[in-house]
Amino acid sequence: MTPEARAEAERLGQLAEDCVPLATELVVLVRDEGRTEIARFLRRLTGEQRTALLVVLAAMVPVDEPVTELLSWVTWDAGAGPAAGAVFPGPGRRREPCGTMAAVRRHRRNREPLDRSCKQADERHSADTYDPQKRRAQYEAGRERKQAAATQAA
Repeated sequence: MTPEARAEAERLGQLAEDCVPLATELVVLVRDEGRTEIARFLRRLTGEQRTALLVVLAAMVPVDEPVTELLSWVTWDAGAGPAAGAVFPGPGRRREPCGTMAAVRRHRRNREPLDRSCKQADERHSADTYDPQKRRAQYEAGRERKQAAATQAA
C-alpha cells in the first residue's frame, strides 16, 4: 500500500470513528424527535460526513435480526413515513419471550446472562445447526432428491 493510500485509509477510518457519536445522536432523533430536528441535524454535516454516517449506521445494524423486528417499533403511514400519532415504544416494544433465539440474541446484544430457557434454546439451535450427523443426513437427503429428480428427467 502506498503512503498516500495508507494516509487516506487512516483518514477515512478516523472519519468513521468520529461518526459513531453522530450515529447515536441521529438514532435518538429518529426515535424521539421529528423531521425538523432530523433535517437540522443532517444540515450540520458535510457530504463526506453524511456518507460516512450511512456506513457507520449500516455497520450498527444487527444482521441476524429480521427487518420486521428491526422496524417493529415504528408505525408506518401510506406514504411510508411514521404515521401521525404513532407510538414509538422504543425499549418497551414487544419482545419475543425467553426460550427463543430472538431472546438469546437480545440477551447477548444487551450483554445479559442467558436464563435457563434461553440456554436451552441456544443449545438446541447449536445442536441443530452444527451436529455433524444431522448435517450429513441433510446432505444425503438432498443428494438423493437430486438423483431422483435427475432419474425422473431422463
